[in-house]
Amino acid sequence: MAEAVIFDMDGVLVNSEPYHFEAEKQILAKIGIAITDNEIQSFVGLAMDKMWTRLKESYSLEKSVEELVKEDTEFRVNFFRGIGKIKPIDGVSELISGIKSAGLKTAVASSSHPDLIKVLLEAAGLAEFFPVYLSGFQVKRGKPEPDIFIETAGRLGTVCGSCVVIEDSANGVKAAKKAGMKCIGYSNPFSGNQDLSDADIIISSFSEIKISFLKGFIIKWRGEHSSSCSLPWYNRNHPFSPLTGHKVFKLSCINSLNLKKPLRNLLDKLFFEARSFKTCSYLLFIILCISSSTY
Repeated sequence: MAEAVIFDMDGVLVNSEPYHFEAEKQILAKIGIAITDNEIQSFVGLAMDKMWTRLKESYSLEKSVEELVKEDTEFRVNFFRGIGKIKPIDGVSELISGIKSAGLKTAVASSSHPDLIKVLLEAAGLAEFFPVYLSGFQVKRGKPEPDIFIETAGRLGTVCGSCVVIEDSANGVKAAKKAGMKCIGYSNPFSGNQDLSDADIIISSFSEIKISFLKGFIIKWRGEHSSSCSLPWYNRNHPFSPLTGHKVFKLSCINSLNLKKPLRNLLDKLFFEARSFKTCSYLLFIILCISSSTY
């Protein structure tokens, strides 16, 4: 059973990524670097020291990574303070209220500097919901390594297998899965073209997340489980599957199917929305027909 929900901040709680893109362009322009949008998007969710290490190597920058990170942080904190209030992403406030009412713990795990996390949470009016927040600056290795999520679970007094992470970036999803946590990929168009395919499920709106599904997560399931099945919803114990509890329903016959990503994501969505065993049976029949004729 899930005990805690860990949120990324930028692009999940607030649509701050466009502001970060603008800040990065201004910071880099000061040192004579014109960067492409694609390169900026590749930095989403990445620890700041990793970002500056890449830039230092690519553009032969003279300053040390530590100096560049310090200047970057100071610039961003002042930049966001100048913006003032920021509206949370649609549905976030309602989701957090539901999570709190259900007795689940919450935390923020962000690659941003602690001062920046504090500024943004206050600007969005969300600080009271997150007494626990952790920065990539406070762990040895930032995203896409799992350190930040492992440490956050420890501060919440829970284990990794009981945590659900909500992420909008490829780097964040990788970090969550390496930590052994369930991960919901939030497809945010403002975060650029992010590959969220490693997430257990992908959503485009927070209204798609049901509190009952969060609380019903099965700890034993892992994204790297030994089954030959590559799709989470094949497992009847998968937290989002409405098949949970229907032990007589056998899905082993389709474990070896090799479905492509677009079909996988569509079926994830259909199973997520299904509400009855009968509906799931029809979906399974359709899957088998499609697979036998297409794959």
